[in-house]
Amino acid sequence: MAKTLEFPDLVWKEQTAAYGVEVGIDLLPPEFDGKWRRTVERSLDKWVRSKKFTKSATLWMWGTMSSNFLHESNGPCWSEFLVAVGLPEAFLTDLQDDLLRSFRKGVRASEAIELFRDDGWAAICHVQHGTVWIQEDADIWVPYIDKAGRKREGILQHRPTKDD
Repeated sequence: MAKTLEFPDLVWKEQTAAYGVEVGIDLLPPEFDGKWRRTVERSLDKWVRSKKFTKSATLWMWGTMSSNFLHESNGPCWSEFLVAVGLPEAFLTDLQDDLLRSFRKGVRASEAIELFRDDGWAAICHVQHGTVWIQEDADIWVPYIDKAGRKREGILQHRPTKDD
């Protein structure tokens, strides 16, 4: 497997309506502050491996203020909408379930959203040849499992010892 993927052919369907998962960022538990996307990446990787999915697909994110969680927040909150282009609808159900298990609240199926690239959608994960890729630099993508492994190795290599 290649160590990096440069300029991948991201999957996008301009001006189509797509369903997704909405995450109320302001409602997430503090332990996910600034790192909630890792849970999304892990969920996609688990799904791709369990289904042996080999087609190309891209998971997109778009953020905006939302009133969809008024029952939980008593006011509008910042939400990120996740839309999977190229993945079957069943993935969204699994993603929503995984996120609800982890976050406990602030996750819901979204209404249909019309996709316009100029609205500020950002690709956060890309699937190609059965591997989940995450963006490391502007046009450089790395396999999800490799990036997670590198972080774990870095932690282990710099763990303090009795001599420190």
